[in-house]
Amino acid sequence: MTFSTEIKNRILAWNTDLAGEMDLSLFMPEGEPGRTLTAFAEAFTRLAPKVRVHQKSDHDGDGARFDLGRGIIYRAVPEGPELEPFLEALFMINAHPSANPDSARSAFQTMTLPAHLRLHIAPRCPFCPKAVRQVLALALSNDLMQLDIIDAFLFPHMARKDAVQATPSGLRT
Repeated sequence: MTFSTEIKNRILAWNTDLAGEMDLSLFMPEGEPGRTLTAFAEAFTRLAPKVRVHQKSDHDGDGARFDLGRGIIYRAVPEGPELEPFLEALFMINAHPSANPDSARSAFQTMTLPAHLRLHIAPRCPFCPKAVRQVLALALSNDLMQLDIIDAFLFPHMARKDAVQATPSGLRT
């Protein structure tokens, strides 16, 4: 996988701004989604050496995915406009856990029951980056929330299962 010069420079600058190292888990079953996520991880960590990606076997059968921590799962390759929300999520999750938006934190910190949110996105979707930012703020506001961000084209079986007909498309499971 190759990045444009603009994207390379953005990742290099983001890596410089990190206070320390961070870890991500990449669960890898056989198949195309696993290869695609692996290619992204390899290219990304060459530009962001403070990020360590630990490849793990998919023993639970849950499919290829990045586990960013704090209940955030990314089943997408954050390219183009999707890169910025991904970088923001990593920054909030790993570098500055208290950097979550106050509006979302105050609205959902009293939640007492667990919730699992799914957001289906698509490459080049003009509305998806904003939707990702919004649900990330929501999910990071309470430890009882889990968020699964899914590329509907990379994981069409999941989009079919959730009856997704447009992106962004969110649901609570």
